[in-house]
Amino acid sequence: MNQQKRLEILLEENQEMTIFKTRDFKKTEEELKTDKETYEAALTEVQPWRASVEEILGKMVKSDLTELRSMMHPPQHVKTVCQCLPVLQGLHVDIENWKAVHATFSDTGFFRSLKALDLDSITHKQTAVIKDLLKNITEEEMLKVSSSGVGILKFLEAVLDYCEASRKAHLSKKKEKLIKTQEMHKVKKRELEKMGEEKVALETELRQLMGRPEASE
Repeated sequence: MNQQKRLEILLEENQEMTIFKTRDFKKTEEELKTDKETYEAALTEVQPWRASVEEILGKMVKSDLTELRSMMHPPQHVKTVCQCLPVLQGLHVDIENWKAVHATFSDTGFFRSLKALDLDSITHKQTAVIKDLLKNITEEEMLKVSSSGVGILKFLEAVLDYCEASRKAHLSKKKEKLIKTQEMHKVKKRELEKMGEEKVALETELRQLMGRPEASE
């Protein structure tokens, strides 16, 4: 088989493979579009609960935390809501040790870290622990011992409500599915680009070969 024939066969194979990969890529594009729409719909569904968390955080002031920091021997209800904070942030802290808990929100950047909290990273295990800690606390009872504690309690309850709404909307699973499809889309797009580059290289080589006086065997 001479070189020209070999290149022509390779070009034909490239064309056939490109048709197949283009068809596959378009299928992935449709899947990506669907996954985006599904995820965005879930985001819209949970937005009211996210907005509630942000609103409560917006109303909280640093003086609330300052008051809590000043309590070396807080009432039990205040101690309990404070125990929830390192759990919420996924910190490895012995929540039965008040000094260790107190140290977590004594950090000057703690208030900022609450505002930057990734709600979607909170696990079912974390919410289960917080629910159990808060099961016997009401806002009315908290108000009797600490107004600052009420703000933290409202914040924690809003976060739990968001997590429950997110779970019901399957937000995490839909996000994971979207990310997986996005990665697959990138891979298949790059495969198509490589097929195009290969085609250009083969056509260039074929033109150069056909421009010679003779095609070598």
